[in-house]
Amino acid sequence: MVTQGVVFINLRHPGFTSTCKDASSSFTSIDICEVKVMGCDDSRYGVGCGRECLNKCKNRHCDAFNCSCIHGCTDPNALTSDCIVCSDRTYISSGMCVRCPGRCKNDSLCNKLTGRCDQVCDKNWTGQFCEKEECGKCKDVAGCNWTSGLCPNGCKEHWVSPLCKECEPYKYGPNCAFDCGHCKDNKQCSMDTGDCPSGCMEGWIGKHCITVTPSADKQGTGKPSFFTLAVVLLVLFTVLIGFVVFLIFIRSNTRPHNIMTRVHLRILKQRTRKRIQNAKKIKRTRKYYQLFRF
Repeated sequence: MVTQGVVFINLRHPGFTSTCKDASSSFTSIDICEVKVMGCDDSRYGVGCGRECLNKCKNRHCDAFNCSCIHGCTDPNALTSDCIVCSDRTYISSGMCVRCPGRCKNDSLCNKLTGRCDQVCDKNWTGQFCEKEECGKCKDVAGCNWTSGLCPNGCKEHWVSPLCKECEPYKYGPNCAFDCGHCKDNKQCSMDTGDCPSGCMEGWIGKHCITVTPSADKQGTGKPSFFTLAVVLLVLFTVLIGFVVFLIFIRSNTRPHNIMTRVHLRILKQRTRKRIQNAKKIKRTRKYYQLFRF
């Protein structure tokens, strides 16, 4: 039988007598017939010493049970007893290398064991790991004032001063890019969902209160409703169609008359030209007659 450990429990049955010399009945005892103590070589581990220690251990000497390097690792940058090495901008967490979450000053590296910044956080960043942005959404890359947190050149589009951390009215979502509506009692909609906490103000409907009710254009909203716009467009379209039909009708009635007028003018010109020619012939005939007459 091969054992790695023996547990003694001091429970004896009544009348138990040890065969060992000078044995005391107040202590746990065990009778051993033969004992043979064995162990793995320095470079082997596991059940039956069937596995070899890895090269990452110094002198390839590892623990016989879990293969941890007893005398350290060959790589001086190893972070654990099993010689895990993390690259820059990562740190050891739960036996794995994960990316550092924060922004360290002057773009320095985080601590590979803790993930924190050994110096201080970069400008405009705070938190245990320098992972929280102190500034709001400033307009330029310069960031906010180091002490006040204010953006010197104003906020990005759809964000409001002075800290540029809240959406302007009627905006919500990432970068305040989505429209939300007119909430009851002039309350601001949720920056996350766009919902109005107390519902819509009078004249507005929908999940985000951005749709005007059909009668809202008469309730001081200052904006015509969709129904009114549709009616106006329909009337304008009807008038336009009627005007086009009228023009077609006028042109169709005047075209034949114009054609007849041009024909009559051409015939009149031809007749006039013939009359002139005939008059010239008669005049020449009269001249000849007078000559021969004398």
